[in-house]
Amino acid sequence: MFRKSDQLDVFSHFMYEQMVPAKHKLRQFKAAVDLSMVDSLVYDSYSWNGKGAPGYDPTVLFQLLLLQRIYNLSLSQVLDRANTDAAFRWFIGINTSDELPCKATLSNFARLRMGNIKLRKIFRDVVVQARAKGMIKGTRVVVDGTIVLANTKLKAHGTVVVMTARRLLKRAGLWGSVQLPASTDLEERIAFARSVIEKLKNVELTPRQRRTADVLETMLDGQGKPDKIATPVDPEARVAYRNRQQKLGYNAIIAMDADSEIITALSFVPANHDEGSYLKEVFESHVESTGIVPEQLFADSAYGHGENYRDLHSKGVEALIPKKSNGQRNSPFHKDKFILTQDNRLICPEGRVATNPVKFDGEEGLKFTFDPADCGQCPKKDECTKAKARAVEFNRYHKDVARARLLLTRNRNHVLTRMAIEHKNSELKCRHGLDRLEGIGLVAGEFQALLSAIVTNIKRITVLCRKQWIACSG
Repeated sequence: MFRKSDQLDVFSHFMYEQMVPAKHKLRQFKAAVDLSMVDSLVYDSYSWNGKGAPGYDPTVLFQLLLLQRIYNLSLSQVLDRANTDAAFRWFIGINTSDELPCKATLSNFARLRMGNIKLRKIFRDVVVQARAKGMIKGTRVVVDGTIVLANTKLKAHGTVVVMTARRLLKRAGLWGSVQLPASTDLEERIAFARSVIEKLKNVELTPRQRRTADVLETMLDGQGKPDKIATPVDPEARVAYRNRQQKLGYNAIIAMDADSEIITALSFVPANHDEGSYLKEVFESHVESTGIVPEQLFADSAYGHGENYRDLHSKGVEALIPKKSNGQRNSPFHKDKFILTQDNRLICPEGRVATNPVKFDGEEGLKFTFDPADCGQCPKKDECTKAKARAVEFNRYHKDVARARLLLTRNRNHVLTRMAIEHKNSELKCRHGLDRLEGIGLVAGEFQALLSAIVTNIKRITVLCRKQWIACSG
């Protein structure tokens, strides 16, 4: 079924021995991780009745994809490099005279033969191999997300709407049937686009044109909504705000073993989605990959949700995560500055005490109301509240939040541990092409992110193998 390239001829073997040094990083990568599982994973996606040429060796194709991410190349560039670079040909395991697959073969293998489900299995198998080598201790895990830009430019909503509508008019042969907007007013541009949509309902469109028209209509219906489509080029990409800038794309959320610095889990979601809502998914994926429930989990305040604290604490994991800020925490009279005692007494920053809370939120929440007489005598009353008396509510997760806050005060190095994942995100983006998508859509983005994570893990396993060898030889 496959054209296997397991056996090198004598000439190729001699050439590679001379031209690819023993210390070449590709030799070290291949020695560190076993990728023999590729054939069995993609076997069911091939069918051959004995007629015609058999399919190209899947292992060769997959290793070409690895080379693409290792050296941050395009598909065309990696094939050009493999034509002339002896180390590339040795790594993929073909003779000096063998022909390389074409770009279409490599692209179809990635999309149709491999796909995200099988690639995720390879990702987990690499993590399992690291675990078998004793590299992953699993006591501490760090979680963080990083923005991956979409493969298109972010433009003003009105500009995108007009450009898409004009393109549809031209391709449907209706140019001139609808008057173009005379100004840059958003409402006028949206009205123009809606009139184009109405015109297209009476025209037979190609499937591609129909999909574009449907996306345009969805963009118009979502006008003013936070989850609106930003561009028809990539309808699944979303806009997020980072450092007061708009970013169009996706969010790659990774979990990393803090001791080995190996990525153990990855989720790929639209950029505007709340990172904290994916913590449980990433945590479960980490446990499934490593087979270990960590003792501590580190993350930034984006993951500081009460339900995350409770879920982690129920599993015996210390949640070293700052509480998500609501923008008012710097106030000296924010509720976090109040002291809640174990006997359900609340002490305000000025020393007043409130007792007998009212229960709510499934009998787990507490609402305290201070005595109006006490508040009336307080010199800081106007800074604290405009009402007659201050009321403070704690939802059902207040005990879990308090426990997380106590854990943070006891662990002084939690910030340094949490920041240890930043260089891993930088490596994924700067060295292995995860700063911007090469394809379009969520599926293509997840495939690229997984492949970049696999390459990053192979590099890290290689370094750890070298350290183990030095320790043993010493």
